[in-house]
Amino acid sequence: MPLTSPYLDKDKDKDKDKSKDLKPLAQHTSADLEPSGAECCLPKSSGATGDVIQVEEVDKIGIEIEIPSALFSGRKAKRLTGDEVLAKSSQGYYVGSKCIPNIELQVEAPQGGMTAQGGGFVEIVFGPLSKGEVLSHSFKQAVSELKGLLLQNPISINDLITQYNSLIGHASIYRMAVVDEYKDVIISPGKSDAMAMQTNIMLDFRAIGESAKVADLFDGARKKNDKVRFIKAQTLAKKWQEEHGDTPNNLNIRSFLTLLIFQTDYCMNSGSTMYDDEDKTNSFPVFFRTSPEDIIFSILSNAEVEELERIGAKINQPGRRGTPSIAKKAFVELNTSGDKGVAITTPFKAVFTDIIPLRKDYSENRRLNMVVEDDDWPQYAPDGMDAARAFPLTMFWEDCRRDVMQKGHNHYIVAEIREQRMNASLNWKEYDQWKGKLAKEGTIGSLLPYTPSATKAPARTSLPVKKGLPTKSMKRR
Repeated sequence: MPLTSPYLDKDKDKDKDKSKDLKPLAQHTSADLEPSGAECCLPKSSGATGDVIQVEEVDKIGIEIEIPSALFSGRKAKRLTGDEVLAKSSQGYYVGSKCIPNIELQVEAPQGGMTAQGGGFVEIVFGPLSKGEVLSHSFKQAVSELKGLLLQNPISINDLITQYNSLIGHASIYRMAVVDEYKDVIISPGKSDAMAMQTNIMLDFRAIGESAKVADLFDGARKKNDKVRFIKAQTLAKKWQEEHGDTPNNLNIRSFLTLLIFQTDYCMNSGSTMYDDEDKTNSFPVFFRTSPEDIIFSILSNAEVEELERIGAKINQPGRRGTPSIAKKAFVELNTSGDKGVAITTPFKAVFTDIIPLRKDYSENRRLNMVVEDDDWPQYAPDGMDAARAFPLTMFWEDCRRDVMQKGHNHYIVAEIREQRMNASLNWKEYDQWKGKLAKEGTIGSLLPYTPSATKAPARTSLPVKKGLPTKSMKRR
């Protein structure tokens, strides 16, 4: 059973990009953009530099601010279903052909979902921004002015944005334009001024398996054992790599194993199937917004893929006389749910037996695209693969997935710090502490950018490409 949750996460990627030809990420200012109301403009020059998204800056931060007391009301609020973008800036960063606005005003659905009467509230989404932009006066002013207007009196979206733009001035990169169909929607303030925040960071993939700073992102989580669980995943990944691999210092392989172990262990300790209770899918305090499949296709070299295949064969091989495999024994030891007879999950093994062989059909990294759009069972494949061989992603919250990004020889994923109480979270009530958290030695700043230990990765050699792709549908059992 794949780990993709059938439930729609309340923090899902609001504006998922299904483009198959994403181009590089680059910052754009008003000088690069043509006026177009609430629409993001395409860059004037947008030539693709590779199938995996290329970036020039690797210190990006995204911030999501939920304001539960800024409620949608009135007749038109009943038409809202959640995730609508009501207003957004024309300035932003380009991820390929898609402009990610500096700021968006969105509809957030409550935990129980929208009702016939509406029930949604406002979410402000910033990013991706640099550390300097997050600490700037213009950012602080944008948040303060929006919060003040939203929690003062009932106001239409059109009047809200008009007043907001006049307060922040013409030079601000956070000016917004209203999406016309929502201009008359009313927002009414509740009794509380509380805000809930999530922090997204651009994380060097190599850090996941090696760095204690990544484990420190879990500090302050509601479940104190979560950090211990992640450290155990790092430790076990290093052990498997050293005992069964060929390149014990390869950080890409170690990081891949760390994420796969952590995800599998987390799922086992949260419930036998993770499908019987939606609340269980909301428990990741630090959510790595990628999948094992994305890593295999978009990050790992040909040599690394072959080495992982050999590691997988060794750790998943049953012992003599039917004794458990190395992997199964390890997961039984990691399991704390009380079920000591827990079996290793099928998706863990399928990553090695089904996905890695598919990657070996390609001599270079590829970006995965959604080829079958289905709310319950979306399927992905790289360009050139027979659609019959498409596969689901081995991850929860598939709709929160973000593409792998690359700068030079290094790759980056998005990690989300989900619990506001956590030490690394950028909590608005502690804005005076943000500078320290984003400083070079801070909980976030130490990872933006990350400097790995002095290790050498193997040469990125090419594999011979198999002629003719098998047409038999690949199904997980």
